[in-house]
Amino acid sequence: MTQVTKKAYEVKHLDPLGSLDIAELAQRRGELAVSIYLRTQRKPLESEKAMIELKVLLEHALEELVEDGLGHSEAHAFVEPAAKLIDDDVFWRFQGSSLALFLSGGFFRSYRLPVEVPENYAVAGSFWVSPLLKTLQRGGDFLLLALSKASVTLYRGSPNGLKEVAIEGLPRSIDEALAYEDPESELSSHSGGPRRAGTRNLIFSGQGLGQEVTKEAEERYVAKVAKALESFLANETNPLVTAGVSNYHAMLQEALRYRNVIDARIEGSPEHMEPAQLHERALTLLEDTFSLARRAAIENYAALAGTGATTSDLAEIVAAAKSGVLRSLLLSSTEPIWGRIASETAVVTIVDTPMGDSQDLVSMAVGDALASGAEVHLVSAESIGANPIAAVLRY
Repeated sequence: MTQVTKKAYEVKHLDPLGSLDIAELAQRRGELAVSIYLRTQRKPLESEKAMIELKVLLEHALEELVEDGLGHSEAHAFVEPAAKLIDDDVFWRFQGSSLALFLSGGFFRSYRLPVEVPENYAVAGSFWVSPLLKTLQRGGDFLLLALSKASVTLYRGSPNGLKEVAIEGLPRSIDEALAYEDPESELSSHSGGPRRAGTRNLIFSGQGLGQEVTKEAEERYVAKVAKALESFLANETNPLVTAGVSNYHAMLQEALRYRNVIDARIEGSPEHMEPAQLHERALTLLEDTFSLARRAAIENYAALAGTGATTSDLAEIVAAAKSGVLRSLLLSSTEPIWGRIASETAVVTIVDTPMGDSQDLVSMAVGDALASGAEVHLVSAESIGANPIAAVLRY
């Protein structure tokens, strides 16, 4: 029987959902896991149907948990965090188009989804995450730097929203970045009093809001922002969108050693924009970038077919994803393919229905591919042929 971890639940309701979240979910394996998808209503008064549907799906999940060897009290404790939501009026007051819930021993996550996914559930040896890929159809993950004299904020974005990223040493404004400058420098707007020989009188420069700031001061400011971002960006490959006035965008491109800064920018003062506005404008700028990436992945698969650098064999794809050698993963369906993988021989056995010792092989491939930095795209069936999954290998 699949292992059940007995510990206090870590409960998190998370928005937005990004590819790293999907990878984290998919890589939780080896213990009983319940995945639930249901449609919800954006209007609070219409949420009663979703509450009833969640209750029905949990009853089905309870039955299967018992069939997998849990006692009745243990099975009820397993789904308790999700069951508590049924009567939580505040939780249902603000919903998206769908809701995804994931439970395993001591672990519970819920995500509001901006797209409709079919209502379903699964009890298996890992989470069923492939339906979440529908939330990334407008594109993939990206970074957004909102930069002005008054503020600096870095966000990690996905088609589902923005999350602020805390960066150690990142100045919060031009005043903070240039707070302690040599008063004899042209960067400072006042002298700060007499200076004795052999000393450096460091003062708060007061550059920022409402005062004239020299170009040199702005360049110094942007250079300090770029310096603070270097360590974080060293492990990133996602496109970076900037929001701010044009001269800051140009200075950042000059100062920042990051190859994937998008030429187009969100023009204007970002401190006057809500995160939702920044998010939508970033997605609009990135539409061409992501659609080109999807098209290039399809064309690359077609060009390399028959050379040994592609495969549509599910077992080969799962093994290659686990080894981190996938360049791109293409799926024409988010339907699960349940199976077991022998630990010693890695032989894959397909099963008809999910069980406690089986896993969705598609979700396994998706999670490992995303974790290794491979591209994952939903494509038309015509793009990859009869099989619902195909891949291009790195080497």
